[in-house]
Amino acid sequence: MGYFTSHSFFYTYNKLDKMKLGESMTLDELSVGESGIVKKIETDDNMTRRFIDIGLVEGTKVTSLYRSYLKDPTAYFIRGAVIALRKKDAKKIYIIRGNHEDVL
Repeated sequence: MGYFTSHSFFYTYNKLDKMKLGESMTLDELSVGESGIVKKIETDDNMTRRFIDIGLVEGTKVTSLYRSYLKDPTAYFIRGAVIALRKKDAKKIYIIRGNHEDVL
């Protein structure tokens, strides 16, 4: 049992070490507590309209708040509101890891 605990710790540590500040990634890859800036959204017209309605556009700061027990959906803090997105939708949103001050 100790092996699995230490193995998962080092796996997580190595994964976070490889993700540098300012790295481009998808929204679903953002760890809980981390923030990013929306860079690009690649969805169909209906989902794009929904994202615009909730304020999820290029340049928006997004913070990952909570992840459900089965890791889908995840709650994000977007423009003063908490929004839950499914993993399949979050994979279509490309972000730059970090805050406005860090990235710009």
